[in-house]
Amino acid sequence: PRQKDPIGAILATRADARRASFFLAVGAEGQLLHLLDAEQPWHETEGVLIPGEWYYLASTFQANPQKQTTLINTYLANLTRDENTLQWVVRNKELQGIPATGRLGIGKAFDQDGAHVYPWPGLLDEIAIYQTILDRQTLQQHLDILLGNRNILAE
Repeated sequence: PRQKDPIGAILATRADARRASFFLAVGAEGQLLHLLDAEQPWHETEGVLIPGEWYYLASTFQANPQKQTTLINTYLANLTRDENTLQWVVRNKELQGIPATGRLGIGKAFDQDGAHVYPWPGLLDEIAIYQTILDRQTLQQHLDILLGNRNILAE
């Protein structure tokens, strides 16, 4: 049954019931979600993922331990529809919570209570994690290189 609760985590950590970081999650309707404090509401982005289509997705996270908040920016391009410019779907959004320590979960799915219950319902091609925050221009350059390489390989 379709539900509005998040069902898939692209990237997440979990220290305990409250300290859970869903850096990127996808809800049942394809909406992109962020959550850095399990007692807060999910933040839904403007972008929606369509099943069967490929995307370039990038997010940056800047934690402020003093305020216990994280500044988030998320960018999205639909590669299936030949989008070559990143859409800025989360702009400088400050969320409550900071990234939780714990094992990094990549491509997991969860039930309504947050229990790991089934695998990610799709394919993840590549995940890159940087120790510094990349700006929008650098992320766009990464996409340009990817698209250039894809076009070179197609020829």
